[in-house]
Parts: sequence; C-alpha cells; structure tokens
Amino acid sequence: MPELFLEIGAEEIPARFMSLALDYLEKEIPSFLKKNRIQASEPRVMGSPRRLVISFNEVGNQQEDIVETHFGPNVKLAYNEKGAPTKSALGFARGKGIDPSQLTIEKTSKGEVVCARIEKIGQPTATILNNFFLFS
Repeated sequence: MPELFLEIGAEEIPARFMSLALDYLEKEIPSFLKKNRIQASEPRVMGSPRRLVISFNEVGNQQEDIVETHFGPNVKLAYNEKGAPTKSALGFARGKGIDPSQLTIEKTSKGEVVCARIEKIGQPTATILNNFFLFS
C-alpha cells in the first residue's frame, strides 16, 4: 500500500489555533477516507505556524467494492396480475438506474417488496482525492 502525505501551506497560523487545526485534520481526513471506502493506517499529524501535515503510512490503492441494496414498493403494487411491472416498479428501477428486469423480490418485515442491488466498483484513491481537492 502506498503512503499518503498531505501538506497544507498557510500564512501565519496563530499558536492558539494550532491544536484545533491539528485535531480537525486528525478527525476529518480519516473520516473522509472511511466514508469513501478507502482503507488507511492511523494518521500522524504535525504542524508549524505555516504548515499543517497529515501522513498515513499505508492507504489503499482504490475504494472497496460494495453492493448496495435498496428496497422498493410492495410486490402487489410493483407487478400487475399478469406479472408485468407497474409504473411503481418502473419508476423505482429508473430511480436506481437499473433495468426493471434486474429487480428481485425480498421478504421483509413489511412483506414481500421489490429490491434493487447495485454493485459499485471502487475507483482509484488518486481519483477520489483529486476530485475532492479540485471541487471542494
């Protein structure tokens, strides 16, 4: 796994704000990585009046792949008596970006409902970080 070293240059940071800034980095950057499904080692933060640094000895090369499961309308509402999808099922499938033929049926505490399973392939970590820093 590669190392991640992030350095933020700044004008003079007053000493009274340094511990707040370092605590923020130590909390928020690992939280960002976790939220984006990127594995990372424990962070190390450092700073001076003109620099804030966070370093990870190991960071995953790409996001973890996941399968999202979304529950939709009841089967009785989703399919007509002939088994064809109704507007309810079609709208649910369109909202999830899948073809209605990919919908499955799951038993839940609310009865049988249609289900959409969406597989998300992880993107490279560099892409995630570049997008974050370019568009933040």
